[in-house]
Amino acid sequence: MDRRCAGLATAVAVGVSSLIGPSPAVDAAPAHGDRDRGHGFGIEVLSSHPDQVSGGDALVRVTLPRGVDAERVQVTVGSTDVTGAFDEQDDGSLVGLVDSLVEGANTLTVEATGRRGPRPRTERLTLTNHPISGPIFSGEQQQPFVCSTARARHDGRPLLGQPHVDNQDGIGIPVAAEGPDGSYPQDGRGYPTAEATIVGWSKGCATDTRHGYVYRATDGQFRWLDDPDPADLPADIATTTTLDGETVPFVVRWERGTINRFIYSVAMLAPVTEADPTQPDDSLWNRRLVYSFQGGVGIGHHQGTTSTGAMLPPDLLGRGYGVVWSSGTRTSTHYDLQVGGETALMVKEHFVEDHGVPDYTVGVGGSGGAIQQYVYAQNHPGLIDAAIAQYS
Repeated sequence: MDRRCAGLATAVAVGVSSLIGPSPAVDAAPAHGDRDRGHGFGIEVLSSHPDQVSGGDALVRVTLPRGVDAERVQVTVGSTDVTGAFDEQDDGSLVGLVDSLVEGANTLTVEATGRRGPRPRTERLTLTNHPISGPIFSGEQQQPFVCSTARARHDGRPLLGQPHVDNQDGIGIPVAAEGPDGSYPQDGRGYPTAEATIVGWSKGCATDTRHGYVYRATDGQFRWLDDPDPADLPADIATTTTLDGETVPFVVRWERGTINRFIYSVAMLAPVTEADPTQPDDSLWNRRLVYSFQGGVGIGHHQGTTSTGAMLPPDLLGRGYGVVWSSGTRTSTHYDLQVGGETALMVKEHFVEDHGVPDYTVGVGGSGGAIQQYVYAQNHPGLIDAAIAQYS
């Protein structure tokens, strides 16, 4: 870890410590739609604004009027019944991940069924869905745009690999045919050499989402862990103690992919009993989220580079914080704060849909990472609940 990343981790740990304690009554996402009205249904999108949904899904909460129990509620999107996606919560509301949304407007309808009991009026909310590749509000995406997913590596392995082929017109980065082991003739940056067989080009830089594990070694490095089998853990694995005082093997679930054309990362402490990283066991998550912003100055036109220190800050992960990061919220990639704010919203939306609403979200970062926190807190209320601007 370089000096800046080490300083970032220390500053986060110190700054966040002021927030440790009983969870404040703060939603990480602002209220979107009506709720708690007593005599009618309320609909609230927990993961984003209703007109800023991305990726085809949204986490939705439905509050019930007096006299209507959960068994009488029907939720539809268009003509599709999605009631089965909702689970009753301790407070009597229903929360569910609504997926398979079409691009553009989707009408979500909540109504009561059956002949007995009160008949509150039917409620509707329009969810406007945008592609996971963006944009939502930042305007036309610039071209050319240089993909860097093949460059991203950690501990000798690719984080993502080559981008998807999305055209045969020579626009963007060439994509090579891969052998059975995923190899192809490449230069030191992961780009195909003249010996490679080109199968197409990528202008959007999208990749498959990858899930896996790393562990914190006793020498302070994060190394890949192919199988977190509790009976066969590496001899050099470190342990960590969470905010709840539980001492566990230091194993981190690490998700990587592309959102809004940029590389993103989601990292969280994972129990060694977890069988599948795509079906996360969040029992070690302390219900707090940190958004790791980075600085520098860039002029755009490229996907950006990764930073293991910012994606995997051990002082935070070891205490149970969830950590999200994107190359699109790194001002060394670009300094377009419309695109950056849009990217931050989309990354957090993705986290909330997979893991639920955090008790609070803390931003951290210095220089351009600090400026982003000021601007995004102003422009996008609810994105972060606290800002740790290390230096601005």
